[in-house]
Amino acid sequence: RPFSAVTAETCELAIISRIGYNRVLKKQLQGAIAARIALLQSLSILSTATYYAIQRVATNCQDEWFHAGSTLLDPVSAPSKLFFIMEGEAKLVWVTEDPSKAAPESGPAAASTS
Repeated sequence: RPFSAVTAETCELAIISRIGYNRVLKKQLQGAIAARIALLQSLSILSTATYYAIQRVATNCQDEWFHAGSTLLDPVSAPSKLFFIMEGEAKLVWVTEDPSKAAPESGPAAASTS
Protein backbone atom coordinates (compact mmCIF):
# COMPACT_ATOMS: atom_id res chain seq x y z
CA ARG A 1 0.00 0.00 0.00
CA PRO A 2 1.25 3.53 -0.62
CA PHE A 3 2.98 5.27 2.26
CA SER A 4 5.34 8.08 3.05
CA ALA A 5 8.37 7.72 5.34
CA VAL A 6 11.12 10.06 6.50
CA THR A 7 14.36 8.74 7.95
CA ALA A 8 15.12 9.93 11.47
CA GLU A 9 18.78 8.99 11.05
CA THR A 10 21.02 7.35 8.47
CA CYS A 11 19.33 4.11 7.42
CA GLU A 12 20.29 1.08 5.40
CA LEU A 13 17.25 -0.56 3.82
CA ALA A 14 16.80 -3.91 2.12
CA ILE A 15 14.39 -3.24 -0.72
CA ILE A 16 12.63 -5.73 -2.99
CA SER A 17 10.92 -4.58 -6.18
CA ARG A 18 7.37 -5.53 -7.10
CA ILE A 19 8.74 -7.91 -9.75
CA GLY A 20 11.10 -9.51 -7.23
CA TYR A 21 8.28 -9.84 -4.70
CA ASN A 22 6.07 -11.54 -7.31
CA ARG A 23 8.91 -13.97 -8.12
CA VAL A 24 9.27 -14.87 -4.45
CA LEU A 25 5.52 -15.47 -4.09
CA LYS A 26 5.38 -17.52 -7.28
CA LYS A 27 8.26 -19.71 -6.12
CA GLN A 28 6.61 -20.28 -2.73
CA LEU A 29 3.32 -21.23 -4.37
CA GLN A 30 4.80 -23.60 -6.98
CA GLY A 31 4.20 -26.70 -4.84
CA ALA A 32 0.57 -25.79 -4.15
CA ILE A 33 -0.05 -24.94 -7.80
CA ALA A 34 1.55 -28.22 -8.95
CA ALA A 35 -0.74 -30.18 -6.58
CA ARG A 36 -3.78 -28.30 -7.88
CA ILE A 37 -2.77 -28.96 -11.50
CA ALA A 38 -2.37 -32.68 -10.78
CA LEU A 39 -5.81 -32.83 -9.16
CA LEU A 40 -7.50 -30.85 -11.93
CA GLN A 41 -5.89 -32.99 -14.64
CA SER A 42 -7.29 -36.11 -12.96
CA LEU A 43 -10.89 -34.87 -13.19
CA SER A 44 -12.87 -36.23 -16.13
CA ILE A 45 -14.78 -32.95 -16.40
CA LEU A 46 -11.50 -31.24 -17.38
CA SER A 47 -10.18 -34.04 -19.62
CA THR A 48 -10.42 -31.88 -22.76
CA ALA A 49 -9.00 -28.73 -21.17
CA THR A 50 -5.58 -27.55 -22.28
CA TYR A 51 -2.67 -27.51 -19.84
CA TYR A 52 -2.68 -23.71 -20.05
CA ALA A 53 -6.37 -23.54 -19.06
CA ILE A 54 -5.82 -25.93 -16.15
CA GLN A 55 -2.77 -23.95 -15.06
CA ARG A 56 -4.81 -20.72 -15.05
CA VAL A 57 -7.52 -22.34 -12.92
CA ALA A 58 -4.90 -23.75 -10.52
CA THR A 59 -3.15 -20.40 -10.22
CA ASN A 60 -6.38 -18.57 -9.43
CA CYS A 61 -7.60 -21.02 -6.79
CA GLN A 62 -7.41 -19.99 -3.17
CA ASP A 63 -6.96 -22.46 -0.34
CA GLU A 64 -9.70 -22.39 2.27
CA TRP A 65 -9.90 -24.66 5.30
CA PHE A 66 -13.17 -25.76 6.88
CA HIS A 67 -13.58 -27.40 10.28
CA ALA A 68 -15.43 -30.72 10.58
CA GLY A 69 -19.18 -30.10 10.58
CA SER A 70 -18.97 -26.86 8.57
CA THR A 71 -21.70 -26.32 5.98
CA LEU A 72 -20.04 -25.56 2.65
CA LEU A 73 -23.16 -24.62 0.70
CA ASP A 74 -26.61 -23.52 1.77
CA PRO A 75 -29.18 -25.25 -0.46
CA VAL A 76 -31.37 -22.12 -0.62
CA SER A 77 -28.59 -20.10 -2.29
CA ALA A 78 -26.96 -20.60 -5.65
CA PRO A 79 -23.28 -21.52 -5.22
CA SER A 80 -20.85 -18.66 -5.85
CA LYS A 81 -17.76 -20.88 -5.91
CA LEU A 82 -16.57 -24.15 -7.38
CA PHE A 83 -15.10 -26.49 -4.76
CA PHE A 84 -12.31 -29.03 -5.31
CA ILE A 85 -11.39 -31.15 -2.29
CA MET A 86 -7.60 -31.10 -2.03
CA GLU A 87 -7.37 -32.82 1.34
CA GLY A 88 -9.91 -34.31 3.71
CA GLU A 89 -13.41 -35.55 3.16
CA ALA A 90 -16.87 -34.02 2.76
CA LYS A 91 -20.26 -35.69 2.73
CA LEU A 92 -22.81 -34.77 0.08
CA VAL A 93 -26.02 -34.62 2.09
CA TRP A 94 -28.49 -33.47 -0.57
CA VAL A 95 -28.50 -32.94 -4.34
CA THR A 96 -31.14 -32.39 -7.01
CA GLU A 97 -31.20 -31.77 -10.74
CA ASP A 98 -34.39 -29.68 -10.32
CA PRO A 99 -33.52 -26.18 -9.00
CA SER A 100 -37.16 -25.59 -8.03
CA LYS A 101 -37.13 -28.54 -5.60
CA ALA A 102 -36.65 -27.45 -1.99
CA ALA A 103 -34.08 -29.09 0.26
CA PRO A 104 -35.49 -31.48 2.85
CA GLU A 105 -35.73 -30.16 6.38
CA SER A 106 -33.20 -31.46 8.86
CA GLY A 107 -33.02 -31.58 12.62
CA PRO A 108 -35.04 -33.25 15.41
CA ALA A 109 -38.45 -32.21 14.06
CA ALA A 110 -37.72 -33.70 10.62
CA ALA A 111 -36.37 -36.91 12.15
CA SER A 112 -39.62 -37.57 14.02
CA THR A 113 -41.83 -36.93 10.96
CA SER A 114 -42.95 -40.00 9.02
